[in-house]
Amino acid sequence: MAWRVADVVMLAAFCFSAVVQVNDPDSLPWIALYTSAAVACILALLGRWHWGFPAGLAAGAAIWAARIAPRVV
Repeated sequence: MAWRVADVVMLAAFCFSAVVQVNDPDSLPWIALYTSAAVACILALLGRWHWGFPAGLAAGAAIWAARIAPRVV
């Protein structure tokens, strides 16, 4: 039960995060990332998730973060 509550909370957080990125200069990648995470939450709530989807999402986010990290520092 606690896991389902966490999925719902994170689903709401990811949807909110995707919406507020609209005014960002590079909003499209951020919206895609947050929307994909929201889809992972939906799939988990429906019981149709596979570990590969969130793992691939995490790997893609880590690669992207490593790519943009030099511009942040």
